[in-house]
Amino acid sequence: MHRSLKHLLSLLFGLGVLLVTSVAFAQDGAASNEFDMKKWIGLACGLGIAIAAFGGALGQGRTAASALDGIARNPGASGKIFTPMILGLARRQARRRSRSKTRGGGATRTSPRR
Repeated sequence: MHRSLKHLLSLLFGLGVLLVTSVAFAQDGAASNEFDMKKWIGLACGLGIAIAAFGGALGQGRTAASALDGIARNPGASGKIFTPMILGLARRQARRRSRSKTRGGGATRTSPRR
């Protein structure tokens, strides 16, 4: 097995253990109050954002590694590989930022102001 696959599997196993043990400490009712529920929603949102950031960083790292591998094999083609790589990374970053702006703060009013 590759080293990164072992790390990924151990991370998933650890998260599975944490999720299963939370059942053992569960309360009888749903949530004791609304603050408990909001606490877990905040934790889930934070984990989701962390996973998304990890995925984006992993994609950019693989792009750069592939480009540098191609340049190492054929140094004469460095100009033809390096420039599109930088443009692709910039396009990805701009696309990610534009998506976050439309999802987070782009809410419009549907009812008239009073």
